[in-house]
Amino acid sequence: MNVTKKFRDNRFIFVFICILICIGMIPTSAMALTDDDIDESASSQFVTVEQLKLFNTNDETGQNSAKVYFGNNNQKWWIVGSEDDNLVLFAAGGISRGTFARYSPRKQYDSAWNCEYETVPVDVYGNHYGGSILRKTLQELETSYFTGAEQKLMNDTTVYTHDLKNNSVYSTTDKLYIPYGKIAEGYDNKYDYITVGANSSENLDEGLRIYSAYWQALQPMQKFWLREPYDNGRQAYYDILVAFKKENDPSNTDYIASDSNISINPAFELKTSSISFASSAPAVSSDGKLAMNDAMTLRYTADNLGFAEVSPDKTKVYLKNVPKGTYLVVQNGEGAWAKVITNEISVSAGDMGIDTFDKCEVWLETTDDAERMTYAAMATYKDEYIVSYVFKNKSDETMLPKEVNKLLPDEKRYKPGTNVKAEMLAVTEVKVSNGVWKFLGWNKESVDNIAEDIAFTGEWEFNPDTEPGRDTSVNVAENDIPKTGDQTNIGIYLLIIMLSGFFSALGVAIKK
Repeated sequence: MNVTKKFRDNRFIFVFICILICIGMIPTSAMALTDDDIDESASSQFVTVEQLKLFNTNDETGQNSAKVYFGNNNQKWWIVGSEDDNLVLFAAGGISRGTFARYSPRKQYDSAWNCEYETVPVDVYGNHYGGSILRKTLQELETSYFTGAEQKLMNDTTVYTHDLKNNSVYSTTDKLYIPYGKIAEGYDNKYDYITVGANSSENLDEGLRIYSAYWQALQPMQKFWLREPYDNGRQAYYDILVAFKKENDPSNTDYIASDSNISINPAFELKTSSISFASSAPAVSSDGKLAMNDAMTLRYTADNLGFAEVSPDKTKVYLKNVPKGTYLVVQNGEGAWAKVITNEISVSAGDMGIDTFDKCEVWLETTDDAERMTYAAMATYKDEYIVSYVFKNKSDETMLPKEVNKLLPDEKRYKPGTNVKAEMLAVTEVKVSNGVWKFLGWNKESVDNIAEDIAFTGEWEFNPDTEPGRDTSVNVAENDIPKTGDQTNIGIYLLIIMLSGFFSALGVAIKK
C-alpha cells in the first residue's frame, strides 16, 4: 500500500518531466533581426519610406524636416508632410524666376485655363492665378525640369484660390503649384507660415504649414511668389502676395506688383509607392568612401539587381545574380562606402574598408543617369548558417534510387561558431531488385566553428547480386525509414516509450 501511494504521489512529476524532454527535442526556427539591431546613428542619415512620411515643416524651429533631391540641377526639396500616404515637397530654393502676370486691370475669363468655379465668371482681374503667366510657366517646367520617369512620380494636386474680382474661389489642378499665404496686418503682427497641399473652398489656409524657419536658407529679402491676390485699397487687380525672410522685421509676407520678376518656389506631391528608402549618401558612381550630403537621395525599389545577404557573423556579404557594374553600398554612423561588383560571389567587410557589417545598412544600387533615378535592393540579414546534405553515386553520375534518396537528412541551421557533426544514418544498406546500395560515409565527419553555409556529401556504392534470388539485405519501405534529422518524430517515439514504461510500472504497483 505504501509503495502504491508513493508511486501515485510521484507519477505526475514523472509525466511532466517526460513532456519537457519531448518539447525540448522539437526544432525551433531561425529568428530574424529586428529594427533594434540597426544602429540608431546610421538612421540619422538613412530613413525608410515610412520614416520619410514622419518629417514635416509644421514647427518654428526648423528642426523637424529633411530635404531630398529631385529634378534638375540637384534641386533640393523640403519634406512638408504627407497626404494620402504620399510626400508633399516644397522647393528649398527657386527652380526658376519669372513674373506673375502682365499689368492688366482685368481680362476675359478663358475656359482653357481649366479653372473650376461654381459659377463661371465673365472676366477676372489681372492678378488671377488660374490665368497667370506664372501658372503657365509652372506647367512648362513640369516637362522641362523633370525627366519622364520623375514626372510619373508627381501627382496632380487640386488647390483653391481667391478670385478678388468675383468675390469667389476656384480650383486648379496641376503637378506644380505655388504656395498659399496671407498677409500680416500691422508692423507688430506677423504671418509666420504659408501652406501647401490640398485645401478647401471653405478654408484656403488649411493645407500643410511651412513655417518661416524653413526659409532661412534664402538670402535676406529674397522673395518668392504666393498665389493669393491682394487688394491694397487702391487697386485690387495688380498686386500679389509674396513670402520672404526679412531681417529685423517680424513680417514674413508682403505684396508686390504682379509684373515683378522674382523667385518661383513651387510645391508638388510625390508618390511613395516605388520608394524604398533615402540616404544622405549620394548616388554612387565610384568605389570608396562617399561624401555625405545635407539632402538625401531617394532610392527606388528594383527587382533586377540580384540578391545580397549579410553573413551571421557580419563579416561577409554573399552575392547572387548581381549584374556587372552594380554597386554594393554600406552605411553606418561613420559614413558610407561603395564597391563596384564585377563577378564576385562575396565581399568582405575589409573589402569595403570597414571592420564589420554589424549595425550597418547594406544594399545593391544602380543609377539611370538619363532619368535621374537611383534603384536599390536592400541586403537581408541572417543569423544562422545552413548545413545541408547531398548523396552521390561513387562510381558515376547515375541518379541514386528513390529508396536511397529518402534517407537524406534534413537541412539544419546553426549559430556561428558551432561545431557541427555530420548526421549518422540509421540505415546504411538498401536492397533493390538487382543488388544492394551501401553507404560509404560522408566527405567529412565534422566542421568546427562553422562560419559559412556547408554541405556534407555522402557516397553510396552499388553491389549487384551475385546469387540471383537470394535476398541478404533488409528492403526499406518508404514509411519505415527513420531520419536522424527528424527530431519531431524522435520526440514522439521517446514519449511513447516513456509512457509505456510508466503505465507498466503503474500496473505492477497497483497489483502489489
